[in-house]
Amino acid sequence: MGKTVVILSAWILGSWSAEARACLCIPPGPPLEEMARSEAVFLGTVIDADGPYPVMVGADRFRESDRWFRLRVLASWKGAEAETVVVVTGAGGGDCGYDFRLGDTYLVYAGSRTHGDTLSTSHCSRTCPAVMAQEDSVALGPPRIDRLGGRAWVSCAPPVRCPVHPNFAVYRGHTEILFQVSPALAEQLAAAEPTRFPFAGLQVDHPQEDVGKAEFRGLNDALVCDLCRAKAQEWLCSHGQPCPDFAPPESAGTRRESSSARYEATYPMKRFAFFFDDGHELKFDSIENTLTRKFPARRDTVIHLALTEPELRRVYERMISIRFFDIPSRHPTYFIPGARDTVGKYALVSLFGRSDTTVNSLTWDAAYTTHRERMVPDWSNLYDLIGVIRSVLEARPEYAALFGKGN
Repeated sequence: MGKTVVILSAWILGSWSAEARACLCIPPGPPLEEMARSEAVFLGTVIDADGPYPVMVGADRFRESDRWFRLRVLASWKGAEAETVVVVTGAGGGDCGYDFRLGDTYLVYAGSRTHGDTLSTSHCSRTCPAVMAQEDSVALGPPRIDRLGGRAWVSCAPPVRCPVHPNFAVYRGHTEILFQVSPALAEQLAAAEPTRFPFAGLQVDHPQEDVGKAEFRGLNDALVCDLCRAKAQEWLCSHGQPCPDFAPPESAGTRRESSSARYEATYPMKRFAFFFDDGHELKFDSIENTLTRKFPARRDTVIHLALTEPELRRVYERMISIRFFDIPSRHPTYFIPGARDTVGKYALVSLFGRSDTTVNSLTWDAAYTTHRERMVPDWSNLYDLIGVIRSVLEARPEYAALFGKGN
């Protein structure tokens, strides 16, 4: 009898991790020097993720396990000759674990593990998203193994829209974890995903050791498309698994689910604009077309930045998908009573959105936002929206010039 599939968002316990620590590194050397030190250097797309888990280290005390990621190798300069490789990294924070995203492509500088045949990497290496590795692409030269088919590295950038469902944006979100999936079904799901729902953001649970209750798992980042996720869940239902409570955002012959279409009709994009202030160093106003970098001890730097229609639509569509205009304007401060490590640096975040028919303006204290996985849906959706806004801005050369290294 096949195992059941349960789709859950993971919970992260405040007692798992020790006090927050900074990741301290010696800056890596130039590309060829770091390749000589590495066990493997390759370009790969993340296709699977697992961990971290709570691992008991004493009575009622836990630590977070490492995370592992499987990458499909697109090109290799050293090692990594197989079509896929597994890379292990820390849980994040003070252990300098690297934050890979499902669906994204990276240039990886990896060392070997003491046990097993997996590789390892961290924030202290030259590992980085492929689109940020221009210097390395020149220095490393042609790869020994090339499965890119002549494509330039710039083509490895995350798409703005899903190639399978072009009416839907691809945005940064969290994985959804599938527990108790039979190995045969997990293999079938992995085979179907690349062509049918490449941005489902599903993380199949593969515990590496006995870690207790299944629901206590750490979430990883993913590039997700709402329709990919719904289609993957629909696929699981069609293969005899219990159907989770979800509403596919698109049905045959329609662009979106009818409720989303009605919501967009109620809040049309005409005259759409937004304002975002992260409370720390960034402020953007699409009405004034200004991008501001704020400094604590000197005058702010303000530049002109006008978003294109597709860029504005990407933000607008995400606002529509989370029903931004229905979120209460007196949004309360997010806080987990009793949690030890939720207090961050004080920052008053502001987010304003305008459609042709209404406006909504939210302001909140972001000092208590460490445990996103435990937020109510409105909070999690707001931070996904902020992720979309940041990704739109960070893709612009004006942003890179204003917030780049050395500025």
